[in-house]
Amino acid sequence: MSDKIYDYLKDKLKNYICLSPTLTPLLIEWIKRCDGYLFDTVLFTGEDTSEKYLIEKSIQLLDSLSLDASNEEFCELFSCEFEGLFFHAETDKKKWNCTVESYKSFKQHLPAMPSLQYLDKPHLDSTKVYEWLMLHIPQTITL
Repeated sequence: MSDKIYDYLKDKLKNYICLSPTLTPLLIEWIKRCDGYLFDTVLFTGEDTSEKYLIEKSIQLLDSLSLDASNEEFCELFSCEFEGLFFHAETDKKKWNCTVESYKSFKQHLPAMPSLQYLDKPHLDSTKVYEWLMLHIPQTITL
């Protein structure tokens, strides 16, 4: 994936004056963890478009936030609406968790191709995703 599209996302995030700078690399890493998923589905053919698709969807989410949105508002929105959460991959014994490992890593450790579904329900509980996002934001303590 070309770095140009990531540069556009980085530039977009710079406009949100109240967001922690740690959210940019976190969001990019989260998008990269979904790489390969769409290529493996029957919905898309040709080159893998997972990263490009998720960047475009993430930019749409960002556009719904005000430029002075807080970290909490960002995390609340992305914990419910990040498109990669709707990518489901599982076997009888194991489910992919995009906050823990990449799709490619998940798939690599399986004896067979996982079942893939794009559903209208996230594969993770939004409260857990919110907590995971918030863990990556440095907390300031005022004395």
